[in-house]
Amino acid sequence: MTEMHWLTDESMERKYAFSYLYAIDKRAYYREYLRYWRALQSDEYKRIISKCSKDYQQEHRLEYNAWRREYRKRKPVLNREIEKRRYQKHKEKRKQFIYAYMGKNKVAMARKARLMKAKRKERVLTYYGNGVCACTRCGFVDIRALTIDHINNNGNVQRKKTGCHGGEKMYRWLENNNFPKGYQTLCMNCQWIKRAEHLITQHLAGGMN
Repeated sequence: MTEMHWLTDESMERKYAFSYLYAIDKRAYYREYLRYWRALQSDEYKRIISKCSKDYQQEHRLEYNAWRREYRKRKPVLNREIEKRRYQKHKEKRKQFIYAYMGKNKVAMARKARLMKAKRKERVLTYYGNGVCACTRCGFVDIRALTIDHINNNGNVQRKKTGCHGGEKMYRWLENNNFPKGYQTLCMNCQWIKRAEHLITQHLAGGMN
């Protein structure tokens, strides 16, 4: 095998492992990339590339994720098309991998899902609590008793329209739709008090008519 003295972790990390590091000088990167690509199709090359890539991503995960988000913002249409083609090409293989992974990591996946749901609920309640995860009426802060309230008492119309009947689906819908207006954070006590006040108001209005 031809000696590849330049294939060290440091040089590969600096020159070849991550294309995003060469975003400011793409010509130089692709010139070097094309120069060595055909000559270095060996198992050793692939092994070093994989090792450098994984090690660097673990050490610089925040910078790497920030770069990916920024790149996707600059070219949203192109990235959607690329992801769509990639998904269609590896659809079955990806499904098999996901099913196998979920089968081996049921407990970890369930724990992660619970954590994600709890964080989403906290984000939504904080937004509709005017920046504080608390009831907007009485200031109650225990998240276990906090809920989303329809300010205009039109929850039935909204549920028929979106198909969300509260809980996780409701929080996800609010976040995915950029937190629309017409909602507030209330505790269950204030929810029932508001409901009773609304019924009394309706009754009095009906009696007056």
